[in-house]
Amino acid sequence: MQILEDKMNKIYFIIIVLILALFMNIGGVCAVNVTTDQVANASGTLKSYVEANHTLPTNTNVSGNQVSMSQYLKLSTTAVLNINNTSNSTIAITSCNNPTAPSETITTRNINKTEYLDIANRVKTYIGTNGRAPNYASTSTGTIRYESLIYLYSQILSSYKINGVLPDYITINPWAVVSNASTSFISIDQVNNASDRVKTYIETNNRLPNYVTISGIQVTMPQFLGLSTTALLNIKAKLNASIILKNYGNATDPSETLRSGNITSTEYLDITSRVKSFMETNAKAPNYASTSLGNMRFESLVYNFSRILSYYSTSNKTLPSSIRVAPWINSTSVIGSKNYGYVEKEFYGNQSSNQTIMLIIGVHPLENGIHTAIFNALVNKSLDLTKRFVIYKIHVTQDADDYSKGRMNGQLLGQEFVVPDVTNENPMLVLDNHENHYLDSGYDYCRFLYPISNTTITTAYVNEIISQMPFLVSYSPPNPTSTQYITVPIANQGITTIIYETYINDSLAKKQSDANELISALDILGVESQNKLFAADLIPSVTANHTGGIFNTSQIVELIKTDLSSTAIIYYTLDGSDPQTSDTRAEYTAPIEIDSDKTLKFVTFDSTDSNWSSVYTENYVIDDTIPTATLSPAGGIFNSIQNVELSTEPGATVYYTLDGSDPRTSSTRHIYSDLILINTSKTLKFAAIDSASNWSPLYAETYLIDTTAPTVNAVPAGRNYHGPQTVVLTSSEVSDIYYTTDGTEPTKNSTKYPGPLSIETSKTLKFTAWDIAGNQAQIYIENYSIYKPEAYKYTVKVLYKKVRHKGWYKAPYKVKVKAGKYKIGKIWKYTYKYVTKYKMKRGWHSHRLYRNETRWNNHWVLT
Repeated sequence: MQILEDKMNKIYFIIIVLILALFMNIGGVCAVNVTTDQVANASGTLKSYVEANHTLPTNTNVSGNQVSMSQYLKLSTTAVLNINNTSNSTIAITSCNNPTAPSETITTRNINKTEYLDIANRVKTYIGTNGRAPNYASTSTGTIRYESLIYLYSQILSSYKINGVLPDYITINPWAVVSNASTSFISIDQVNNASDRVKTYIETNNRLPNYVTISGIQVTMPQFLGLSTTALLNIKAKLNASIILKNYGNATDPSETLRSGNITSTEYLDITSRVKSFMETNAKAPNYASTSLGNMRFESLVYNFSRILSYYSTSNKTLPSSIRVAPWINSTSVIGSKNYGYVEKEFYGNQSSNQTIMLIIGVHPLENGIHTAIFNALVNKSLDLTKRFVIYKIHVTQDADDYSKGRMNGQLLGQEFVVPDVTNENPMLVLDNHENHYLDSGYDYCRFLYPISNTTITTAYVNEIISQMPFLVSYSPPNPTSTQYITVPIANQGITTIIYETYINDSLAKKQSDANELISALDILGVESQNKLFAADLIPSVTANHTGGIFNTSQIVELIKTDLSSTAIIYYTLDGSDPQTSDTRAEYTAPIEIDSDKTLKFVTFDSTDSNWSSVYTENYVIDDTIPTATLSPAGGIFNSIQNVELSTEPGATVYYTLDGSDPRTSSTRHIYSDLILINTSKTLKFAAIDSASNWSPLYAETYLIDTTAPTVNAVPAGRNYHGPQTVVLTSSEVSDIYYTTDGTEPTKNSTKYPGPLSIETSKTLKFTAWDIAGNQAQIYIENYSIYKPEAYKYTVKVLYKKVRHKGWYKAPYKVKVKAGKYKIGKIWKYTYKYVTKYKMKRGWHSHRLYRNETRWNNHWVLT
């Protein structure tokens, strides 16, 4: 009995140990660890909740685990420290109590990386020691309360998740501001998007917008300046966090001394920091910010920061290494563009002067030495000039290096955009600037002034400039090639017009020196010349009823004296010679028919006092050649968005439509200026018109955009089959199907599906398809297991006789016997088992007799 009792006690002990071990194991399973990335993922959701609801959530989900805010604070501070230490250690979710009395004294400021890492370490240590979150964390400028700490580290980890690095600093705002329902949070992406819209508005309307809408809020320009400077500094600091929208007063008296030039990223980031600091301190926008190029006024600051952020959002998240800035009056300088170039118009000098000098540069792009020199001279002297200067900068962007094509593109840009704009500025002089090859150009001089307007005041101006620049001469070169496009049309508007020519092989230093002298001479131009003009006698004048231009039919031109009672005689020539002296001149008696390219020059002569009028010039180009237009790529079926380029000959304009209407007449037509985006199926119609109003044929191309891959089906599908199968492949659309049966991936070099396939042995069928647009279906795999019957033989035992006889035989029977015993208390208990025993009996009994037989059958074998 004692032995049985000892055994039972051991059993009880083992059971207790097992139960304890089970509980310990369960406890180990329940301890949950999460990764740093999982905490960072949850942080973005938590941050968004706070900014949308202005309060903390009760808990947040970290990789499927609901954690309290106190637990999250421990997780987030640990995660930040892990990231800084490049540690991949997991973080245990442990219990943590809430703080008892959160409080805060800090004001809005930036906390650098060193400080927020120190705070994280102290908060983590406090929670580990005390089992609860702190009421606050102390800093050098005040305390940060519990709720602010949670929001702070959710921002840091959210930014880390986006940028892949910890930010250089984080902006802390008091919880009273964050939790205020009227506080608005603006993301950096929203600021970037608004910047692009502000930039576009300024460049379209030549002024600041009153406001820009961000997230449904009308943001004023001072507010936008605050957002853009903060966004720019955050980008530099690798911080992707929301910005709180603040109210700022307007700039009270903006002013500017800025000159055009480049500002590096180092400088514009310094300007950004100073502007932001000023606005935070004074709660208003600055009148200007100082730069290495002079003071930049408030409006220019708004425009330039919008340009920087617009560039950042469209250039793979990269800040520009530098930006070119110009005075606010020049910030929106593009006055027209074509697919082969554009024209800028900028203002310099004394803008309150009533005397305007107009300069033209860039007509011939290969003569850029003098163009650059004149622009630099104008910029450098701008603040000291007494006259108002307007400069047209022609930029040829297509074929600029081709002598003939580049010149023609520049001339056409000037003709279309400069000539009609000149009168808006009422200039006292227009000076077009060029370089020449001297003798190789067929010129007698290489540095000269070419008077185009051929009036008394023109001559006076030429002489005045030469008196300041004695190396120049007055010279009219033979066979000028470009005057009929820009300078002659300007002169025909009654505007004094001169061409300045210099030698293309002069050194850059010589060109810059001459350009400086030229700007200085122009600034003192006028007093002597005006006196001579007023002293001149009145001279009879004449006009043409059809001014020069490019036409597609012959022109009938009448010359009409302004004084119909005058007896003055009109003389003209059609070969470009001077009608005052030429032997080929004719006296005007009837309308003149112009049926080919001609230069018509005409004058009046008053025989009473022997006065000649100025020589008037009109250039007529008769062009009846129909232009052509081309495009790339041609229409067809495509599996991606297409960018279509239209092109035509220089001087022609292409119109197009995407709604099926005729671009020659449709009110919905567009002027082609950049690649046309075709992102859905469209019919593109286009036609070109040249400067003589000749239309090209109407062209049409249809683009079918199909980005949906086909699907392919196999019938029957792959599985086990008893016998060969015929497999049919079908596609959801017109496609070419390719397949393999050797296990390789199907390509266009594989076998093309010809029709039903016979699968006679086990195979893996792989197949795909390409539709007409080139979209590829997925690769499908069907496994066919083909079984065939095969005969086999086997042996079985067959009963062939039963035998019965009488006698003695052994008969089995069961007997119950004791197997063991055990003691409970003082009572013995027994266990039992049954055993088989035999005894002999006499009587009838039988048994069976068997023999082996060979038989045949079929079974299925995998081929």
